[in-house]
Amino acid sequence: MMGYFSTADETSHSLVEQWLTEQGEVSALFYYSRMAGSKDFVFFHSLPSFLHHLRRLPPQTYIEVFRKPQLTLRGYIDEAFIKTALAKISGDAEYLMAGLDRVTSGKVSWLRFTAGEGRAELEEDLRDDLGERVAFGLYPPLAEGNPDVLTAIVPEADGSIVIGVY
Repeated sequence: MMGYFSTADETSHSLVEQWLTEQGEVSALFYYSRMAGSKDFVFFHSLPSFLHHLRRLPPQTYIEVFRKPQLTLRGYIDEAFIKTALAKISGDAEYLMAGLDRVTSGKVSWLRFTAGEGRAELEEDLRDDLGERVAFGLYPPLAEGNPDVLTAIVPEADGSIVIGVY
């Protein structure tokens, strides 16, 4: 998709709804502006849950929504999961591991997000998170020029789009 949609734009909602009908799931990578590189990777199975999530985001959050399935290896990290994950990555390929359960500390909660390169780093990351429920796969495709990736930005209160600092 060229340019950015507003997350309030009905066109982007319709496109996500179409993809959900086709695939049964979309995933989204959220980049939070001015939050020290914080990101979340979330799976959605319905348009209402997607829209509910969007309404809770701060302005300037940049979003990439993926039409095709991402991070398809899912489950609790154990020795079998580690073996399967290591077999899915070659050389210094980039990977992403996203938590499927929220981590809570006091009033703050977040989803785990780990990205890296290569098998050695992956094995270390997996062993650090033994027992956690995660989704794993190669790092999602670049958005630029990709018709299977929708990019959007959460608008300011006045509806304007301001590109944040990520």
